[in-house]
Amino acid sequence: MSNATSNTNRYKGTSGTDRTDRILPNEAKPELLKTMPTPPEWLTDYAKDEWYTQTAELEALRILSTMDLSMLAMYCQQVGIFRQAQEEMKREGNELVVTTPNGALQPNPLLGIANKAADLALKIAGQFGFTPSARTRIGTPVKEEEDPLAELLNRRS
Repeated sequence: MSNATSNTNRYKGTSGTDRTDRILPNEAKPELLKTMPTPPEWLTDYAKDEWYTQTAELEALRILSTMDLSMLAMYCQQVGIFRQAQEEMKREGNELVVTTPNGALQPNPLLGIANKAADLALKIAGQFGFTPSARTRIGTPVKEEEDPLAELLNRRS
């Protein structure tokens, strides 16, 4: 088995917590990427920073497939938008409330942009296991240990 769900199902089977009604017999098993993907051109610089951070982690865990790249790019872009909005607010003095041209007070629009980007990023982050609670629900592929005897027998045949 080559993906996280299969390993989770395997663990449940060995620990006695599996239920056949919850196991998808024909689960999708996309091919895992063998090399680190480059970020899409359209990502902002902040988003590209996040891309490199997360792809390195996902590649090390062996859970990143081609099917994941669009969703990962969306997550990275939202993190980039959040960072940009935060920096803009900092440049403006971290004002949470601003005065409109007609003198009314209103929440800083950059705060709304940052909050919306954070919400979207958090939703996507859960799908990749980027939060502590999400990591408890995601398994990683088990690296098959090589059997020296099987290796020896394979060389002889």
